[in-house]
Amino acid sequence: MEKLLGSNRLLITDNYYTSIPLAQYLYDRQINLCGTFRRNRVGIPQEILKANLLPGDIIARQKKYITVLKWHDKRDVIMLSTCHDDRLDSVGKNRKDGTEKKKPRVVIDCNSAKQGIDVSDQLSSYYSPVRKSLTWYKKNCI
Repeated sequence: MEKLLGSNRLLITDNYYTSIPLAQYLYDRQINLCGTFRRNRVGIPQEILKANLLPGDIIARQKKYITVLKWHDKRDVIMLSTCHDDRLDSVGKNRKDGTEKKKPRVVIDCNSAKQGIDVSDQLSSYYSPVRKSLTWYKKNCI
């Protein structure tokens, strides 16, 4: 990433790499960060962790340029972003009742950017890199 520092780009990360110190470091070097966030990371506001949300609900907290939000679709999703707010965008209609379906903008951007990665991860999960082999020894008959 050294070559990209200062280039004003967006870095999409998964929950293994996303953290508040990393977001601060990258933002100071003109790189925005967006990604899913583990609930056991240091620095998550407690009111976000303790909030019980119904499907479609959202709770967000922002400090300076860092936004941490929790959104409930089928399960809770915690996101961190340095370039998004808690705005909801329409993504279509609900199949069951025809109501408008909304998602946070940060979720839409992360899903569209990680689409190819998720497919390649899924395809590679079908094949194990560990191969079991049987070695057949030939006895020398004298």
